[in-house]
Amino acid sequence: MVKRAPTPSEARDGAEAASSNAVDLLKAADVLAEHNLLGPGTSLAILSLEEAVKSRALMAIAATGYTTQTLGFTADDHARADLPGQHPEPSWAHPAGPTVANRQPPIVIGG
Repeated sequence: MVKRAPTPSEARDGAEAASSNAVDLLKAADVLAEHNLLGPGTSLAILSLEEAVKSRALMAIAATGYTTQTLGFTADDHARADLPGQHPEPSWAHPAGPTVANRQPPIVIGG
């Protein structure tokens, strides 16, 4: 499914919402860290960063008005060749093949 790029107005609104989410998530991460809940706190800090990056990207769309450009990777982008599944034999592939996690038995809870 291909999504259309947001209009400048939609991008501006989205940027404001994402920025607000980033601040809220970072505040929540701080509270969790203060209570020594470092794992969940780190998760929220990462989500906060993702929201901040989203806000910046949306503000770029709002500021430039570019809504018809292709967003993200293009078919001829050289970086795409290094993504999993996009290259026949990536140089960084593990000799064991698929990840070990794919070969583990399922975890059964309560059974």
